[in-house]
Amino acid sequence: MKILKFKLLYLLKGVILLWVIFITISELIEFFNYLELHWGRDYDFTKVWYILTITSVFRSVLFSIVPIIGIFLNNKIGWTLITSYFYFILINLFIQLRENELQNLSFLIFFVLTIFFLLSLIYIMNLKKIRLKDYGINKSLIKINLIAFIIGLGLSLILFYLNVN
Repeated sequence: MKILKFKLLYLLKGVILLWVIFITISELIEFFNYLELHWGRDYDFTKVWYILTITSVFRSVLFSIVPIIGIFLNNKIGWTLITSYFYFILINLFIQLRENELQNLSFLIFFVLTIFFLLSLIYIMNLKKIRLKDYGINKSLIKINLIAFIIGLGLSLILFYLNVN
């Protein structure tokens, strides 16, 4: 009987999948709450479309498609998409941060732990055994991380723009 060898990359991909499943379920609950709040159980396609256009429901799910695509691509593009999503979350933490939230000690501890967790995931993606063996990346880490950061920043700016308007 062959025992599967534990790979850190499988754990990382599992965390991403669980995160996307959690986001999708929470967005579906929010969507159905909006529908029931506005129209009870009497709604049609136009009412559903109205809820989708006036609220930010499912935006997180749309942005979560990026790492899902990356999970299935075991090349530079897959690595870049997964890493850019971690940068995206990290940047959004800072964009959505309010000054008065930093005065709350429990929030500050949670914030620092979340940043540490995200930086750990980025570090894991940059480990030589993952980037070289699993993704075939042996070029400059600075260049490919910069590309992933720019993609994450771009996604963050798009989300920020959508939330403002």
